[in-house]
Amino acid sequence: MQILKFTNDGSELVMQLVDPEHPRTREEARANTNPGPYTYGDPSVMAFFPNGDFLLGDGYWNSRIIRYNARGEFLQEFGELGDGPGQFDLIHGLAVDRDHRIYVGDRSNNRIQVFTENGEFIEEWPDISDPVGVFIDENESIWVVSARLNRIIKFNKAGELQYHLGAFGGTRGGFSGGLSRPHQMDVDQEGNLYIVSWDGGWMDKFVPKKDANPERLVGRPLILEH
Repeated sequence: MQILKFTNDGSELVMQLVDPEHPRTREEARANTNPGPYTYGDPSVMAFFPNGDFLLGDGYWNSRIIRYNARGEFLQEFGELGDGPGQFDLIHGLAVDRDHRIYVGDRSNNRIQVFTENGEFIEEWPDISDPVGVFIDENESIWVVSARLNRIIKFNKAGELQYHLGAFGGTRGGFSGGLSRPHQMDVDQEGNLYIVSWDGGWMDKFVPKKDANPERLVGRPLILEH
């Protein structure tokens, strides 16, 4: 398992983070209670700080978040397997807001956990079913992708539920606007919303209506400035 960094056009590999002795199975990974900074256990998500530092959700097997600088040098890590504060069971969503607070989709524990920039636990938002993605828009609304509920859910920064959209529907390879275990979402600069359905095998694109309630629209991605 490895982390690869390319130039923006994808033509040149400029960084590779890899441990050739990485574990081959989940059981092997979890038997090692002190994995090295480059000993990955099926990492799934990343998020970036404006100075170029980045977070890696090393979450399927190792249940931790690792922070590196832009050169790939290890800075810190936090987290372990469990269901208490600061513990994880399958990290599958990761985002950073303007205050550099870190939002983690703790998937198998059905919650979002919030941390300071240094990895200190702040709070948890419980009872969020199967949170597989976290997206913060330019208005700093927190959108959580729930695979099991086939919807995306809007929260404010206090963790208060604001709105949700989506429902199960469609057929494999088809398009009907329904979702089938959605896993990730993003918004382009024109405000179009894209949601990828893992089980369905398709991606939906939603175009905002001119007369739509702005409170129900997903804003453009939050861009953190250095």
